Amino acid sequence: MNVQLLLRLPILLLCTTLIGRADEPSDALDGPWLPDPLGSITEKFEEADLPAGFRLTEPHKVTMEIRGDATCYFLQVGEYSLGSIANPMRAGDGLVFEKCESLKCADDRYCFLRDMGKECNHGWLRGWFVATGRDETMRELEDLGWFSNPVPCESRLAYWVFKNPPEHATDSRYFAYVADVESGAILRKEFMGQAWIGTDNAFHLSVARWRPDCSQVVFHDERYFPPKTLNFRTP
Repeated sequence: MNVQLLLRLPILLLCTTLIGRADEPSDALDGPWLPDPLGSITEKFEEADLPAGFRLTEPHKVTMEIRGDATCYFLQVGEYSLGSIANPMRAGDGLVFEKCESLKCADDRYCFLRDMGKECNHGWLRGWFVATGRDETMRELEDLGWFSNPVPCESRLAYWVFKNPPEHATDSRYFAYVADVESGAILRKEFMGQAWIGTDNAFHLSVARWRPDCSQVVFHDERYFPPKTLNFRTP
């Protein structure tokens, strides 16, 4: 095994606690910025400003080993049920969310032994997906995954992408992506740099920041990469 990788393994094992998304952008970035929409729908999901045709029902808790408890909902689009989701965010006429998987304690030996006598679900969140009012199932966007930490502005979605290092290297390659949720098209794809980021925290990388008119997004995480600004025509 690569010696550098062995030296870095303890970092990976220690960095498994969820810190959560930062509330404010870096002081080095001049605003104004669009507020982070994560959590804005689920605070009062019955009254949430959802796109036409979407409904959230039956909130339920899922217990995860790394991220603690999550509140999940069943997502209805028209007459179709798209299954259980968490952390929904509106993106124009579409929705961005994490797919929620759960097992009853009686069906999962580890959860049953740990929580014997309790009513609980053991589960996990399986990365980020999107849907529009025309979809009958969840859709994937190119390279959108567990560590993407996405943030929408209208129908545009900014997110991180990492690709595995080439052979005999330890640092992964990181990219800034912007996609259109409604069409699924990738609007921009920029290389940010290479880094070793030893963590299981899905929100570890700083969330990208949008201007309120969606004309500009800044990817920044000064621990690893210099900021990169991507400009767009206003929607």
